[in-house]
Amino acid sequence: MRNEHLEWIKNYFKEICQDPNYDNFLGIEMIDIKEGTAAFKLAVSGRHCNIYGTVHGGILASISDIAMGTTCLTLGKSIVTIDLNISYIRNSPKGSVLTAVGQLISSGNSIIRTEGKVFDEQQRLLVVSHASYFITGNFLKNDHP
Repeated sequence: MRNEHLEWIKNYFKEICQDPNYDNFLGIEMIDIKEGTAAFKLAVSGRHCNIYGTVHGGILASISDIAMGTTCLTLGKSIVTIDLNISYIRNSPKGSVLTAVGQLISSGNSIIRTEGKVFDEQQRLLVVSHASYFITGNFLKNDHP
């Protein structure tokens, strides 16, 4: 996709994260986007943690899904998650800063496959995930003004 489309996605996320939605609740911030890849940052606070004081697995799955799903948007496609497989490698405590990166694996007429990774601020791998997304239509500026 053209840089104009990628810039529009960045601005779309800035606007949508002002609304009371799940992405806003999480407190994620887009830090990079290119065709076929997207990255987000999350500063871990108490609301992201489990009873042990480490990041809840559901939060790690969510930021993985957001990064991988956004990767699909770079192709100009609206999607819904079909499946998500996640492998937890290590955890991270409150106060850490996580980076979730989604990357395109393949794109067909109806299904897009992606890979996601989550790292802590020391670049230690926390999560590896894979997801499949069903294409529901287009995700272009004219479709989502």
